[in-house]
Amino acid sequence: MRKIKKLILVLSTLLVASGSFPLIALSCVKTHPQKPAQIVAGVKTNDQLKLTEEQAKNVPKSIVITDGGPLKDKSFNQSAWEGLIAFGEQNNLAFDKYDAAEIKENKFDDGYKAALNNGYKYWILPGFSHIDAMTKFYAANKAAMKEKGVVLITIDFDFSDKADPGDCVSILYKTKEGGFLAGYAAGAFLSETETAEANRTVSSFGGSNDPGPGDFIEGFYKGIYYWNTKNAGKEVHTKAKKVDLSTGYEPGPTMTASIDNVLSQEAKMVLPVAGSATDEVLSREKFSDKYIIGVDVDQSQIVAKKQETFFTSITKGIGQATYDVISALISGKQLDKYATGYEPGKKNALLNKGYKDNWVGIAPTRIPGDKGKIATEAFEKAKNVFKNLEQKDLEWLNSKRSKLEAGSIEHKDSQETIDALSELLFK
Repeated sequence: MRKIKKLILVLSTLLVASGSFPLIALSCVKTHPQKPAQIVAGVKTNDQLKLTEEQAKNVPKSIVITDGGPLKDKSFNQSAWEGLIAFGEQNNLAFDKYDAAEIKENKFDDGYKAALNNGYKYWILPGFSHIDAMTKFYAANKAAMKEKGVVLITIDFDFSDKADPGDCVSILYKTKEGGFLAGYAAGAFLSETETAEANRTVSSFGGSNDPGPGDFIEGFYKGIYYWNTKNAGKEVHTKAKKVDLSTGYEPGPTMTASIDNVLSQEAKMVLPVAGSATDEVLSREKFSDKYIIGVDVDQSQIVAKKQETFFTSITKGIGQATYDVISALISGKQLDKYATGYEPGKKNALLNKGYKDNWVGIAPTRIPGDKGKIATEAFEKAKNVFKNLEQKDLEWLNSKRSKLEAGSIEHKDSQETIDALSELLFK
């Protein structure tokens, strides 16, 4: 038994570049070799989506292919993987029926080819970094993919308009809504806890000029802007007219320079949207007597230190959405609810859900004491305001406009929109 366990561990660490994934189906092992030790997504299974005994025996293979970052990133990639794990464990599937591949050095083609060659039907692709790579791969390999019945489940990017009908389900999140909640709550919190106007300040940065990171920041700044329009004399401001959306997602000179710049601004609250950047900010000496906001998952639960500085995290239900969609597709149950519009071999689906569907939200504060109570009260204020937004304000929130006024211009991309908002908030 000990030798078997060693073999499993060796197989489970094979790299994508080798062109193969672990094929493990040993009943004596109850936990997938690549299951993270620390669970972050909090996926809830649904008995109504459980496979029949016959379906479980003949289940097609599914795989999560990361977007270039590590699989166990305690964030986006890991959340999608945990969604697939929940599906596998609920149905007691053999490990060769569900797995994950970690893309390294941006070698997406290696991962796609290995998935194709090893007979994986459902490819779960978390993250917009897949867009260009999959566009090229799909065009070059469409015939082979269709022959093997490959179905793409794309998370946080829309591929449904590029894939042939029946080949794709795309999952999007109205992240701006979660950002708005955090931003409005930040306004309510800082206006009550900081008597000095100089301390009612925020700053942010992101990994790239894409909606993935951009929507967090845009929604956050729009929430603050909306607070300011309703609370004269209690306004919250930015410390710079522009926001850096070019830090990348891994530690290095570019990210270091951006973090140094942001912390030198001495903003009271910081929103980093760049992979490992949250840990990087928390490790700095200059991050003292400040608050931070996490993204994707409740990052306060996974950082090693300074948990008490987390005002909140803007969350996406990545793991839950992955579980819901893969379960519905394979079981054939409740497709109209969890994969609305999808018809195998006939129609693709584009799912785009937000706060009211529990696909985005904000995590509880970790700030202790009386200030923590004020933060919690601020969250409730923000939720009530959001629930009562007029349709025109919801349209503004989910648009690329910076100003509330009807007829104001639509900006071309995340960078332009966020810079315009940052300038509106600057003082």
